[in-house]
Amino acid sequence: MHALASLSYSSLLIPNLWALLRRLAARPPVPWGPSAETRLIDACLRPWSPEEGQPYIRHSGSPQNGQPYLRHACSAEATILHLIAEGCVYLLPVLDDREVFSLCHPFSPPDLDALASTLNRLAHTLLWTDPAIQAQLPHLSAPTCRLLSQLYERDSRQPFRPVPPPGTSAWLLPVETGVLEWELFGHAKPQEPAHAGRARAVLERIPWVVPFEARVGLFRSLVAREKDALPDEARPEHLKGHRVKIRREHLLEDGYVQLGALSAEKLKGTIRIEFVSELGLAEAGIDRTGVFKEFLEEAIKAAIDEERGLFRRTAQRRLYPSPSSGMAEAAHLRLFEFTGRLVGKALYEGIVLDVALADFFAAKLLGKHASIDELPSLDPELHASLQVVKAYPGDVENDLCLTFVMEEDSFGARTNVELRDGGGAIPVTADNRIECASRQPLTV
Repeated sequence: MHALASLSYSSLLIPNLWALLRRLAARPPVPWGPSAETRLIDACLRPWSPEEGQPYIRHSGSPQNGQPYLRHACSAEATILHLIAEGCVYLLPVLDDREVFSLCHPFSPPDLDALASTLNRLAHTLLWTDPAIQAQLPHLSAPTCRLLSQLYERDSRQPFRPVPPPGTSAWLLPVETGVLEWELFGHAKPQEPAHAGRARAVLERIPWVVPFEARVGLFRSLVAREKDALPDEARPEHLKGHRVKIRREHLLEDGYVQLGALSAEKLKGTIRIEFVSELGLAEAGIDRTGVFKEFLEEAIKAAIDEERGLFRRTAQRRLYPSPSSGMAEAAHLRLFEFTGRLVGKALYEGIVLDVALADFFAAKLLGKHASIDELPSLDPELHASLQVVKAYPGDVENDLCLTFVMEEDSFGARTNVELRDGGGAIPVTADNRIECASRQPLTV
């Protein structure tokens, strides 16, 4: 594991560095000047000057890929903040709510609020207000956005930021929706060359700074523009669309056979559903909205039916793929893929589905690392055991006698899985127990 990760887990390096930065930014107090947060952000964005002495050098590029190393001089504050962001990405997912809200260790809610506010404004400056600065600080935006994503997810699940007035959010920052839309759709050229691509960068990397309703509107506009460009959608209404016949008793199977092999372009277009009986008699009503919406909802309901064996539910009745789905259905992987395409089609058409996904499964779909607080929905016993290990006051190594190995149950057969190379020979100690918790598989 990366040396920084080990330091983040086994020491108070990251919280102490953050406390140091805040104290430096707060001195000397200037009642009529900018806030300490603003001064810290300005210091991080400030280019190195000779008066500061030996410059802090950051490198970018990859000689292995034929890219020469580029040297970038940056301020001491930027270097420390970069270290904090990189370390927190490892540390934050293994901090549970009890540590943050009850013990306030190693971070308290106000600490996380200050960190989130500073990084949010910093990322907003780098990606939207003045993207040209990224050329001088190419190392800062990526870890900043990664950590911000984790902070935003944690705050959404269990708020640590002050509750704003109704209809607002502590995460919103000034982004002109009209300018965002014009630049995103290419209606107007950016005023500055460095602004090219900033609209997409904001929506992809820090979307929470834009109001949710505005993001939904932009998504619907993107879909509408894409639909208008589909060749089949330009045909007359009575000739438009891919027509399929579906038996109500075999919704998922018929849907898979007739729609599973469609190209992405065809699936994005109009789908006309005709329900037929077992005898092949058609029901009344063929359209692209009501009947198709009914098919979509009923097919997904059939796919997630627990009796089919593709999905299971947590104690909170949230869905996740069944580990034993292959025993229940030989074509389970294809049906999973088809179910995913149906959900994607529902999003594309603006159809709301009554499907609640387990937190750890949703994190997996979004390509995110689930936090330890999402583990109870997958394995309550493992979560309880980790809590004991993390909080154990005695001799962890000799009293608990654990190693970097976890036991896995697969169809009744229990096997040992090493959490790191040679994990069976590595004892869990007070110094590395947080690292052990971080290596637990928190996703299916």
